[in-house]
Amino acid sequence: MGWRGGLGIHTLPPQRGHLCHARVMPRPRREPSPDERQAALPLAKAPARRAPPTPEAIAKIVVAKLTSPVGFPDKAEVTPRLSLPRAVCERLMARASREGYPSFAAWVQAVLEREGKH
Repeated sequence: MGWRGGLGIHTLPPQRGHLCHARVMPRPRREPSPDERQAALPLAKAPARRAPPTPEAIAKIVVAKLTSPVGFPDKAEVTPRLSLPRAVCERLMARASREGYPSFAAWVQAVLEREGKH
């Protein structure tokens, strides 16, 4: 045995032939783990999955979270931001003015309400 850095190092002389003994070591018996015992039991049925929500159900949940304008609890505030070509915007604003709406936003609101009833 040699010493290296305070640790004993054991060196074996080289052997010829096999590196281990010919006799096979018996494996130690072990108790089956709880997982192995559970595997023998029949598995319980998985609970039935709920059907995915419909678009109408999703919309109802989302709209319920929106704020209402003061004095109108049956309405929800939505602020869309549109990017339209200037020529289209001019035509739509002129149409809103011809139809008697005080603003472009009021006209858009009326169109959306009208189309949403279908």
